Amino acid sequence: MIYIYRNERFPIFLIAVFAKNEKANLSKKERNDLKKRADGILVLTERDKAMATAYEKLMNGLDEVEGYLSGDSKGHKVTVPGDVDIKAVRKRLGLTQMQFSVTFSLSLDNVKNWESHRRQPEAPARALLTVIENDPAAVIYALHPEAAKAAHYKSRKDSYARAKRALAAAAGA
Repeated sequence: MIYIYRNERFPIFLIAVFAKNEKANLSKKERNDLKKRADGILVLTERDKAMATAYEKLMNGLDEVEGYLSGDSKGHKVTVPGDVDIKAVRKRLGLTQMQFSVTFSLSLDNVKNWESHRRQPEAPARALLTVIENDPAAVIYALHPEAAKAAHYKSRKDSYARAKRALAAAAGA
């Protein structure tokens, strides 16, 4: 006797072979046990496939990082804001280093180190500094809503409309 359990998602789960003189037929309970074991194999197989897919994605990502770090920029688009003259921005706003750091939620040590060129701001900090350089009021209003109220800043709608136009223009460029 040969018992084969098949499923449309997986061609063959389990084959059980018995000599005719050993066993004439499987009982209903034995057939159900065989089906349960086969279903268990299917569950493990699908989980293994999901894990393999996650592993492959992770490894592909690491390969891309390695390629990017070695100078292969094909297929990569990285936008890093340029350098910002923090000292000039701060002075144009008429703020001390302490006032600048408090106003824009930056570490005073970072501001000092950036201005003295001992360290360079990381990309997220450069992005914030670029916005501060171009539209300091927007950052102040976002970080200090009470300042927006005191300045009678009524709506951000115009700011969003300007931002959408800028994004559209940047996409077309």
